[in-house]
Amino acid sequence: MGEMRGRFYEKRKYPVLMMLCLLVSFCVSGDSSERPAEKRTPQSQSVPADRAARTKAVQSSSSNIVLTVAVASGGVTVRLYDEFGSLVEQTPTLTPPAVANLTAPCGSTIELSVPGGVFSGSAIVDIYMRGLPETRPIIDEADRRAMQNSAIPFGNLGPIEFVATEEPTSMVTITLSYPSGSSPALLNSLKAYYLEKNQVVWVPILSSRLDPERRTVAFDVASFEVFRLMTGSAENLKGVIVYPNPFHPRSAKDNVLKFIGLTDNVEIKIFTLSGDLVWSHRIVYTGGGATWDARNLEGREVASGLYVYQITNGHGEKSTGRISVIW
Repeated sequence: MGEMRGRFYEKRKYPVLMMLCLLVSFCVSGDSSERPAEKRTPQSQSVPADRAARTKAVQSSSSNIVLTVAVASGGVTVRLYDEFGSLVEQTPTLTPPAVANLTAPCGSTIELSVPGGVFSGSAIVDIYMRGLPETRPIIDEADRRAMQNSAIPFGNLGPIEFVATEEPTSMVTITLSYPSGSSPALLNSLKAYYLEKNQVVWVPILSSRLDPERRTVAFDVASFEVFRLMTGSAENLKGVIVYPNPFHPRSAKDNVLKFIGLTDNVEIKIFTLSGDLVWSHRIVYTGGGATWDARNLEGREVASGLYVYQITNGHGEKSTGRISVIW
């Protein structure tokens, strides 16, 4: 019996020992899934030498561009194009205050005087003789209407359209020349006009200043438009236009109501609907136009409402209508 037990023990001894070894090994090593992850040091990515060189070149180029813009900031370049769109003359970049002088193929001169601080950045002003192609039909119709009212296009320069990359923040002065030998009678009413595209009419610029010695007309503008020289007033009051109507004094162009198509020697009166006189103005040489700034005879702003205008001339003709003032 004891011998049998010994053989049984001997037979079971090795499997038991193997199990014990496995248990000891498991306890010492532990479960690999619960072992903390090994911390890795990120590898630094080296930039190839040629790529670094390209990056440096781009950064250098960008700096040069910024420097160029900074140097040219506030400068203005003026370019003149003929009626076929070909470049006639270009000024260098001028630093305001500056005066640009250009000569058209017809021999007339165009002068643009730009005060300092007018442009926030670099600006380009393009001048197109006869206007841009899309503007020419409007110019032709406005010319036809003007001549019906005895306003005569003057000089050999014709209409010129100014187009700028940004509008001026204050007044600029434009000076246009006219040919020698002009009749003194025509010079009495010579003015610069701008094209009112929505109304398709030429509107006189009342700041026009004639210089007979230089044979020029200078005028101040706050925006670039289509301009030309014209002379003569209307023969009668049949073509009078009063606009904008309704009149919003704070937002209207130049903050004024315009009367165009006037004869010389006119008197304009504005009344309330009850017949009280609000404002009156007599003009001997109108050049075809006049304005009202929505103020009464005492210089005070009138109230919003309906008003009646009455225009009379030395021939006894009369033109009347209503206008609405809205503040």
